[in-house]
Amino acid sequence: MQKPSCLPLGGLTRSWRGVYSNWNGVVVSAPKQFLAPHSIGELQEIVKRSDRLRIVGSCHSMNGAVEADPDTVLVQMNHIARLEKPRQEVNGDFTAWAEAGITVGDAAAALSRDGFAFPCLPQSPKITLGGMIANGVHGSSLREPSILAEHVTGMELITSSGELIVVPPELLPLTRVSLGCLGAITRLQIRVVPDFELVSSSEVVSAEAALETEAIIADLNAHDFQLSYTYDPIAGTVTRRTLDREEPSQPHHSTLPRKEEYDQKEMGWFTQQAFSLAAHVPNNFFGFRDLLKRHIREGFMPIEPRIGESRLMFQTDLNHPAHDMAYAVPIRRCGAILKMIAREFERIGYQPDLPLGMRFLRSTDRTSLAMNSGEDVAVIEWASLIEFNDSIEAFEVFERVLSEAGGRPHWAKEFSFNPKAAYPADTWNAFANLSARWGWKFANPWSRQFTPAGDAQIR
Repeated sequence: MQKPSCLPLGGLTRSWRGVYSNWNGVVVSAPKQFLAPHSIGELQEIVKRSDRLRIVGSCHSMNGAVEADPDTVLVQMNHIARLEKPRQEVNGDFTAWAEAGITVGDAAAALSRDGFAFPCLPQSPKITLGGMIANGVHGSSLREPSILAEHVTGMELITSSGELIVVPPELLPLTRVSLGCLGAITRLQIRVVPDFELVSSSEVVSAEAALETEAIIADLNAHDFQLSYTYDPIAGTVTRRTLDREEPSQPHHSTLPRKEEYDQKEMGWFTQQAFSLAAHVPNNFFGFRDLLKRHIREGFMPIEPRIGESRLMFQTDLNHPAHDMAYAVPIRRCGAILKMIAREFERIGYQPDLPLGMRFLRSTDRTSLAMNSGEDVAVIEWASLIEFNDSIEAFEVFERVLSEAGGRPHWAKEFSFNPKAAYPADTWNAFANLSARWGWKFANPWSRQFTPAGDAQIR
């Protein structure tokens, strides 16, 4: 048997002291041991001989879900990354089996070579497929189910006893968003579709009209996908970036610039030094910090009209560390909540360095702990580059507004309130019971505080 690797991959880093951190350096762990197995068989042996484990992917999660205590084995899945060829099912759908450690970008590229695509994709190509699905990571569309977990039709996992099982179909709604608490997800069967191409467009409009519910719904229904909507509360504008399917036979297909790879958002050395300086200027010296923030907001993710493969749906490979929080609320309340956040930011004298983001999800009854379970939602996102140290009060204000509105937090991002009240009690309890049966080795302190695993009778 091949010895499991001890070198972390993706956004997971290790210091010489054996301390591991996630991609933005906010979450740190000092685990009992770090292992990165190369096969499902190796992973199964690790589970059998370990008392406590925490399974991670590329560590692009931004909360304690990726943390491992000193009595816990930290296991990274990235080497377990095979993807099978798509096949057609009896009902006519196409599906593909993938191991959980493959990155979304690698899986999408491999599918494209075979003429297939995922029905939807998130922004980052770096996250693992297993991590994306376990946390309910999403794209944006009211036309397509845009949480990839909704397209999972089969799943295999290793339970705390070390048994490799096929998840019964009737339990898939609970296990699709597993939160790392139901065992080690090893393989996933996902619905795929014939490959397609996308044309992107972007426009800046006044927030006053754009944030009215009718305007939001009308624009969402007019496009296949939303790369992102962003709201600049200081300028009072909304930037709408949309994506639409493009057929090769359409007249303007050959006239648009061709997109071949992800846009890279790297910062040069001088820019990083300017950030570090401006972020720590006492009392916003002569408005220098806010001036830099305005420059960042206005230059955020410019999108030119272009054509590109569906695998490039997320468009941009963002590399700069940031704090990030997102909550899902009913679409009908999106505009009013954004305006309330803007008023609260003004009250505390805070200017965001990045615009507020919005993604949109069609309701689902297929995935129990998804943010869009039971209703159409807008996912409102606040982020701040890691250098800025004036965001703590804004963080608290943003979360208070969203939590008081009954919002559901993004499972992979920062939040500080247990979301139990935002989900049906029977769903929460059913997940807790399943966690106690299958996943009692895998829960960590964070998941016991913020997920249904905290209500399970952990051994």
